[in-house]
Amino acid sequence: MKKKPWTQSRWRLFKLAAWRGARNPLKYEARGKALVGRKLNPKTKRMRNEYRCRSCKGTFPVKGVSVDHIESVVPLDWANNEDWDWNVIDKRLFCPLDGLQVLCKKCHKEKTDEENKERRENRYRQNQES
Repeated sequence: MKKKPWTQSRWRLFKLAAWRGARNPLKYEARGKALVGRKLNPKTKRMRNEYRCRSCKGTFPVKGVSVDHIESVVPLDWANNEDWDWNVIDKRLFCPLDGLQVLCKKCHKEKTDEENKERRENRYRQNQES
């Protein structure tokens, strides 16, 4: 099997994935603040924790929510590899508790898709200007 070369883009994504995978205790604290109580799981007949989505206000089990950064980790106006400043990303990734929110999977996907759309538009605009 032929190995892919380590391009600047691949290396950047590798580092970002490693940082995102780091255990941040504030993530669990943010999720704990969104806890609304315990409900009976209809499938297993066991009690489970339920969390409130900050966006749609629905309640979901732990597998149905994500802890999200209110301000995206990678700034929306950073389109090219040379724009990346890892010190800025580090500060945004390990932000204080008030920089985190709990969203259901659907709301998180919608927010992420919107951010990615804005990044693509910014990249397209920057490429048109150069």
